Amino acid sequence: MAGPFGFIDVAAMRPRAREGRAGLTMVVDGGIPLARMRDGLELAGDFADIVKVKVGSARLYTGAALAAKVALCRESGLGIFPGGQFLEYALHMHGVAVAADYFAETARLGFTAVEISDNVVRLSDAERLVLIGQARAAGLAVYSEVGAKHEATGSVELIRQAQVSLDAGADLVLVEAAEFVAGGAADAAMIAEVTAALDMARVMIELPGPWIPGATPDVIEDMKKALIRAVGPGVNLGNVAFDDLLDLECARVGLGTEGPPGMRG
Repeated sequence: MAGPFGFIDVAAMRPRAREGRAGLTMVVDGGIPLARMRDGLELAGDFADIVKVKVGSARLYTGAALAAKVALCRESGLGIFPGGQFLEYALHMHGVAVAADYFAETARLGFTAVEISDNVVRLSDAERLVLIGQARAAGLAVYSEVGAKHEATGSVELIRQAQVSLDAGADLVLVEAAEFVAGGAADAAMIAEVTAALDMARVMIELPGPWIPGATPDVIEDMKKALIRAVGPGVNLGNVAFDDLLDLECARVGLGTEGPPGMRG
């Protein structure tokens, strides 16, 4: 018997060790203090895999503060990357020539990966392929985001964009959360189409947040449950708050409000 209540079986229990388990969890850091991040990782860090430093917030840190966060994540065995809209901002302000410097600085600061997205600065397939190649050449893992926050892409185009990114060498495709919200609810049909067409071991679906219209707490909760039902407890999920890590893991293994597999809570 290991741990509290160790005599109680857990349905579909996943190993706490990251090696060999299915189901990546990406935590989003919107600017929490270092001590709070340390506390969150001490409590539930075994259930996290990657940390995203949200949007362009990395630009506003002091060098020492950012270095401390990056070091904490890496010492905890977590990958860490700056949000994709930071690269979009850099491209908009300085043109495509800035990309090489951006990737070099990302690597120098100790980030393990970079996100390439086009939420506000649209990228052609050719431009995305060039950026993926540059980032990989800088020694970074590449997370290529597909979909958009402010307009519906549609499942066919979303699937096509994802496959282009994977064929170009992206390590992981992130699917923009807004694509799966329709009419103030999780879009079950869209979820089914996308998850059936792609290798979900290489795709992470981001949960929506309050920055997306209609993404109320109940919509976020419903989407989390719908994705776990559609793909299984090993679905890769992103944009999870540090405070929600344990709750998400409960949902993955049947200890949450849905109850054990096959039973509605």
